[in-house]
Amino acid sequence: MFGGYPRPGDWVTARKTLTVGWTGARIDRGTSGVVVEQVGRHLQVRFDAGLGLTTARVTASEVAVRRRGGGVAAFESRANTLGVVRLALALFLLWPFIWFGVVYVAQNHTTDGLLPALAIGSVDGAANWLLVVVAHPLQSMVYMAFISVLWKFAFRS
Repeated sequence: MFGGYPRPGDWVTARKTLTVGWTGARIDRGTSGVVVEQVGRHLQVRFDAGLGLTTARVTASEVAVRRRGGGVAAFESRANTLGVVRLALALFLLWPFIWFGVVYVAQNHTTDGLLPALAIGSVDGAANWLLVVVAHPLQSMVYMAFISVLWKFAFRS
């Protein structure tokens, strides 16, 4: 987008899927990062890994500059904020399943049969969601729009 060699403080995106370190962690194509330092022909880049940051040593050809001089502190602040939003969204989407498990254990005093009951409850919940969409289309569209906006905000590159 801006061309030229990335410098420390530049925000970049991965041009291809990268494997990092001895753990083999993956950084997908399009993942955002910030150049922390330049070491010879290599760059030390801190990538937004979803719920945290991961540092990788890459070459300039493996990343593309997205924003010149954005700053390391600003990128880390943005990544931390997005991490909290992603965690909140995950909790928001998983809450019905968590609550189902709590109520099941409270009523049955055991976890025996929890997974089959969860499967049946999920199928029933999907069928009920279709009924809600038919009975309350406006409220359903608002809810789906809200989830879509949260998803786009939390998981954009």
